[in-house]
Amino acid sequence: MEALELKLDALQGKLERMHTDIKKLGTAHPVISGSAPVAQDPESSASIPPISIGRGARLNATRSTEKASCDSPSSVLPPIASPQHSQGSAGQTATGHKRVVLPAAKFTESADVPNNRRKCQAAKQKLQDFVKPMLLPPEATSVQELANAPCAWLLSIGLACSYVSGERITIEDILRQNRLAMHYVSFPSVTLAELFDVTNEFLANHAKMREIKAHCEVATFDTETMDEACDGVGMEEQVPIRTLSQFRKELSQSDENSICIVNFDPYLIEQHEIRMRINYTESSDIESIQDAIKPRWSAKNQGTFALIIDFRPALHTVALGVPILLEDGRIVIEEHVVPLQTLYNALCVKDAYCNRARGFVRVFIDQHHPEKVPSIFPLGMLDGSLSGGLLMTSLDTSIAPHILGLSLMHHLVACTLLEDDASKSGKSAKASSERRSLTGIPVTELCRVLNLDIATIVGSSSRASVGRAFSWYRVFLSKLHLLNTVAVGVVLVNRRGDAVDGPVNIQDDVFMSHLELAVKTRSVMLIGFNVNIALNVLVDNRSEPCHFAIVIGLDVEQGIVRLADVNVKKYRKTWHVPLTRLHSAVIGYGYIMVAKSQATIDQLNAKQYEDSILKDASYALPPTKRLLRFEYPKKNYAVTILAEAFATLGFNANVESVANLSGFHISFMLSRHLPLESAASVARNYSNHHLDDRASVYTTHMDKDAPHSNPQTLLNQIRSALTAPKDRCLIVNFDTAVIQANKEVWNGSDGGTFAIVLSYDDENSLVTLTDVNHEAFYRTWVCPLNVLFDAVSAVDSIALRARGTLLITNESQHDNYVGSYGYDMCHALVHHPFKPSVWPAFRCLALVASEMCHNGASGTAHCGGQYSSEDFLYTISSFSVPKAILVSKLDSKQMVDFANVAFERLRIPLETVVVDLAAAGTFFEACRDEVMDGKQATVTLLGYDTHPIHGIPGYSVGVVNRVRGGIEGGSVQVVDGNGCTLGSVWERSADELKKAVTAMVRIRCRAI
Repeated sequence: MEALELKLDALQGKLERMHTDIKKLGTAHPVISGSAPVAQDPESSASIPPISIGRGARLNATRSTEKASCDSPSSVLPPIASPQHSQGSAGQTATGHKRVVLPAAKFTESADVPNNRRKCQAAKQKLQDFVKPMLLPPEATSVQELANAPCAWLLSIGLACSYVSGERITIEDILRQNRLAMHYVSFPSVTLAELFDVTNEFLANHAKMREIKAHCEVATFDTETMDEACDGVGMEEQVPIRTLSQFRKELSQSDENSICIVNFDPYLIEQHEIRMRINYTESSDIESIQDAIKPRWSAKNQGTFALIIDFRPALHTVALGVPILLEDGRIVIEEHVVPLQTLYNALCVKDAYCNRARGFVRVFIDQHHPEKVPSIFPLGMLDGSLSGGLLMTSLDTSIAPHILGLSLMHHLVACTLLEDDASKSGKSAKASSERRSLTGIPVTELCRVLNLDIATIVGSSSRASVGRAFSWYRVFLSKLHLLNTVAVGVVLVNRRGDAVDGPVNIQDDVFMSHLELAVKTRSVMLIGFNVNIALNVLVDNRSEPCHFAIVIGLDVEQGIVRLADVNVKKYRKTWHVPLTRLHSAVIGYGYIMVAKSQATIDQLNAKQYEDSILKDASYALPPTKRLLRFEYPKKNYAVTILAEAFATLGFNANVESVANLSGFHISFMLSRHLPLESAASVARNYSNHHLDDRASVYTTHMDKDAPHSNPQTLLNQIRSALTAPKDRCLIVNFDTAVIQANKEVWNGSDGGTFAIVLSYDDENSLVTLTDVNHEAFYRTWVCPLNVLFDAVSAVDSIALRARGTLLITNESQHDNYVGSYGYDMCHALVHHPFKPSVWPAFRCLALVASEMCHNGASGTAHCGGQYSSEDFLYTISSFSVPKAILVSKLDSKQMVDFANVAFERLRIPLETVVVDLAAAGTFFEACRDEVMDGKQATVTLLGYDTHPIHGIPGYSVGVVNRVRGGIEGGSVQVVDGNGCTLGSVWERSADELKKAVTAMVRIRCRAI
C-alpha cells in the first residue's frame, strides 16, 4: 500500500512539473497568429486575474476563512479588443480581423504548488513525529484504560493545544484554567458546541496560548444553507462543509501550526473496519467470524472524538487518532485508517442529543485573526459561573428557547440592573434567608413562579413566543414585586399584513439604533429570530424556527452583532452574525429590552406593541389548572414514574409537583437516565418537603457477587410489594438495551429505564410492568423474570454501579431526621447532583464549609455563603485525575494536610485535626461532635472503604450527620460525598462502620 502511494506521489509530482514548464513557456512567448505579432491591452490585462490551469487550480483554492471577496466572478472570460482601435492597432491583424488576446498570466497560484506541497509534507512530518510516541502498536488488543474517565474529547483538546504550542498541556491544566466541574472527566462525549467553548475559553485565558496567538474555529457538516452567497463573518466559524470535495479540500490545506478535532459517529467507522476484517479473512466461515467480532459501539451512541493525524489524498484515506487515558496516567492514541467517504458519512450523522450535525474544531495559530466584538457583560456572568449554582452548560436542550431566554435575561437583570437596589436595601444577591433556595440561572424559579407545567417547559418556541415572553416576564416581575424597579419594553418586527415579502415596520437603520441603545445603556435585550436565517443553515425544519439570544455587543463599522445564545450545548455560548442577516432573521419575531429607566425604553417608540400584547389574551398565562387525572408528558422522564408511584399509594402527586418540590433544579429533572440513588434522593426530598415524611424510600442494588444479587431476591421483593399494593410500590431500574435485545419480550417501544411492577404470573414466571410511555397502548408490557433480572443487574454507565429496585412505602420516614444535624449536599454548590463524584473528599469539604459558614459558627461570620468542590480542588498546586480516581484509601494525615491548605488559600477560618480515638475511648464516642451555645462547633469526616459498607470496591468520604444510641448497638448516619453511586444518606451500626473507616478527621473553627 505504501509503495503504491509513493508511485502515485511521484507521478503527481511529474505532472505538476510539466504544468509549470508549460506555463513558463506560455509566459515567455506571446500568442501569435500567422506572422503578425500581437500586442496586449495593458488595462485589460491588469484588471483580470490569472487563469489557473490543471490540478493545482482545483486543489489549491483560497481558504474560505481568508479575507477574499465574495463577489468575485466564478469564471473568467478572455478580453475582447476594443472597437475603437484603429486598423493597425494592437489586437487586429493586417486584414482587420479582431483577435482574442489572452493576458500574460503569471500563474502565481499554480507556481506555488511545489512550495505548498513541501509545506504540506513538513506539516505531515511534524504531526507524525508528535503522535508517534503515543501510537498503540497494531498488535495491541487491549489496554488498561482508566474506567471512570472516558473523556476522549478532553484529551483531544489537550493534545491539540500541546501540538500547536509545543508545550505539554494536560487535562488537569484545562480543568483548572476553565474551572470546569469535576464530573466533566466522566463524560464520554459532549456536543460540538461544548467542545468549541471549552477549547476557546482555554485558548483565550492561557498565557502561552495568548502569546502565540492560538485560536480555534468550528465547522459543521450541515448540508443545507439558506443563502448560497458568501456571508460569513470569518470569526470562530467556517462555512458549513456541504460536500465531500469541500471536506477533501479542507484537509489538503492544513499547515504545520494547525490540527483538527473531529466529532463523529464511531459506529460507522467500526462497521467499516469489521467489513474490511471479514473481507481480508481467508476463512470461508464468515458467520463464525462475525460472531467472534464484538462491536464496541451501537447504532445509537453519543459519538466520540479524535484527532486527524494523517490525510493521504492519493489513497483517499484519513487516519484518526482516538486518545485514551491509561491507569498509569499516560495517554495513548488508537489509530483508525478509514476511507475519506466513510469519515465524511460519520461526520454527517446528527447528534441525537441536540439534533445538530457533527463537525470539527480546528486549533491553529494566526497572528492576524479578527478580534471578537467586545461584550457588555462579563462572560462569566453570561454562563452563570460568577454567581455560582446552575450554569448555562447544565441546562437541558429540551427546554423551550423562550423560557431559557427569560431565565438568562432575568439573571442578567438581577446581576446588573437590580444589583444597586439590592445593596441599598441591605439585601444580598447571593445570600438568601431561605436555606434551600436554588442559586444560579433561575430557570427553576421562573417555572415555579409562573406555575408552568412540563409540557410547556419542554415545548417549542414560535413567533408568538416573543409577545408571550414579554407578557410572562411582567407577571414574573409583578409576583416578585419588581415590576416598578425596572422598565420593560418590546418591539415586534413584521411585514405589512404579515406578508411573505414587502415593507418592514422596523427598517435596518432603526433596528441598528435599537441595538446601539441597548449596548450603550448596558440594557438587557432578548431577541427572538429565525434561527435558520441567522445561522444561514437549515437546522430547524419547523415552519416557525424561533430561537432566542441576548445581544451582548455591536460593531457598527463592520456591521457585526455578537449574541449570547440561550442554548449553549447546541449553538455555543456566544457567536457573531452580520447585522443585515440578523435584521432579516428578526422579521416576523421581535425583541424585549429591560432597562434601568423608563426613558431608555421610551426611545424604542414601541408603546403600541406593548398595548397590543397586553390586550391579547393569547399572550397571557393560561389560568392555573387543577389536574383531575394523572398526565404523562410526551417524553420519558424518571420523575414521571416517581410521581405515578406516589399517586398509586394514594398521595396527591403529579409530575409537576414532584419536579418542583424535590429540591433540585428543574433542568436536572428532565433527564431520562436518572441513576437509582438519584431517583431515591428525589423521592425522599419530595416526601420530606411536600408529604410531611409520610412516605419512605428504600433501594437495593443487584451488584455482582453480592449475596442478595439473584433472581430469588428480586422475586421476593415483587411478591412482598404485590401482597399490599396500597402500601408498597416496587419500581425496577433496568437497562433497556438488555430488554430490547430479546425480540420476543419487548413490544417495540421505549418508555424509559424505570417501571412499576403490576403483577406476577407464578406459572410462567412473567412479570407485568408499566413504564412512562406517553402512549397508553405501549405503556404496559410483560417480561420473563430471568430477563428482567439481567436487565436490573446490568451496570449503569452513569452511576458506574449495577442497577436495582426502588421501593416506596406509606410508612413514615420522619425517624431519618430525628436528631440529625440537617446536613444536605444540596446546601453546597454541586454543579450536577446526578453525576458521580470523582473527588468525594472535596465535595464533603465544600459541604462542611457551606454549613458552618451559613450556620454562623464562631469565627465564620465573614466567610462566604456556599462553596463547591471545585473551589477546594483548584487550590491544590497540582493534582492528577488518574491518581484521584484510582485512590484506594486516604489516611487522616493526608486529609488534614490538603484540607488546611485549602482553608487557608480560600480564607475560610476553619482548621482540620486528626480525631484522637484514644482520647475518645471508643469509635462511637469519637464520632460525636462538639456543641457550643446550641450550635455545632465541629464536623467529623470519615474516609472509608466502600466494599464492607456497600458491597462494591472503592473509596469514599462522608460527613457524620447523626450519632444515635449507646456504645452498644449505636448507629452513625453519614452524608456521602458520592451520593449518585452510594446514596446521598445512609446509616450503619458503629461496629460495622468502624471496620471500614480508614481516616477520621474533625473540622473546627480556627482561632484568630
